[in-house]
Amino acid sequence: MFDVDLPPMEVATRLSEVIATPRALGTLLSSRLFELPYIGVVATSGFSARRPGRNMLKVIVDGVVTPSEHGSRIAIRAKLPSRALVISAVVSLALVSLLSALFHEPGMALAVLAGAGLVGYVGVVQSTHEADEMTRILRGVCSSETVAAARSLGRTV
Repeated sequence: MFDVDLPPMEVATRLSEVIATPRALGTLLSSRLFELPYIGVVATSGFSARRPGRNMLKVIVDGVVTPSEHGSRIAIRAKLPSRALVISAVVSLALVSLLSALFHEPGMALAVLAGAGLVGYVGVVQSTHEADEMTRILRGVCSSETVAAARSLGRTV
């Protein structure tokens, strides 16, 4: 949780510079969506953002913006992929790898085992790093002095 010297409407304006809000299929396919680093919803009371694309291991960052005496108070929370989902996917792939090895398919077993490692890495290490990065960037955007500064910070992603 942190405070900024901007009213909630100004915070929402800055967040809108880095979070695209697809409203329909036409907007979903528009070039603006691909220009911005995040997609989600922005309102004066809060926001929700994630990276574009479909992936069950995506990090989602939610924020609540409340008015305070000197501007706004912002609470940011990152939702990481379910550890149970990641563990079950890794264990399942490891079992498939073991079965492939038992049926004399060492190449297939190695490929599936590598896939299990990749799923584990993306689900645990990369998602934690991405949550930290998104929180840092969105915090900087919320507290940027100008809308142009927020836009510039969003382009560094």
